[in-house]
Amino acid sequence: MWCRPNASQLGERPFDPGRFRGSIARGCDTADLRSMDQLRDGLALDDGGAGWSPVPLGASEAYQLRFPAPPGMRAEPSLGAVGDQGLANHVAGLAGQSEGRAWEDPFLGTGYTGGGVPEWLARPTGFPHHAEIWRMHADGTEEAVSFFDKNEGLWRKR
Repeated sequence: MWCRPNASQLGERPFDPGRFRGSIARGCDTADLRSMDQLRDGLALDDGGAGWSPVPLGASEAYQLRFPAPPGMRAEPSLGAVGDQGLANHVAGLAGQSEGRAWEDPFLGTGYTGGGVPEWLARPTGFPHHAEIWRMHADGTEEAVSFFDKNEGLWRKR
C-alpha cells in the first residue's frame, strides 16, 4: 500500500516526524489526568487565550504521544526561571546542570508544571518502534489513532 511521507515542515521551520524533544512528562505522572480540564491544569497548558495551547479551553479532544523511553534517551528536570537567563543558569547550576531555561509563563523552572506534574526536557531523540498517538475525548474516553513504524520512518493510522 502506498503511503505519502509525513510532513517535514512546521510553518517555516523544518520538522522531523521521527524525533521528539522538549517538555515531556512520564505516563506514571499523568495517568490520573482523565479529562480535558485535568489535562490542561495538570500540564499547565492554559495559554490565557494566546493561541499556543494544544488543549484550548472548551476542547472536545486532545492528542497524546505515548511510548516507552527509548534506549539512550537523555532528559533532565526543567530547571530555570521565568524570563531571566542569569537566574535560570543559577538555579540550574545548583542542580548540576550547565544551562537553565529562561522561558515565559506558565513555565516555572522548578522541574514541575504549574499543576504539580514533574516536567522533563528531552534532547532530540528518535521515536521507538510502535510509539503511539492517542486521542482523548471530552468525556474521558480514549482511542489509539496512529503508531510509528520505525522501519519505514512513518506515522501510520490505526
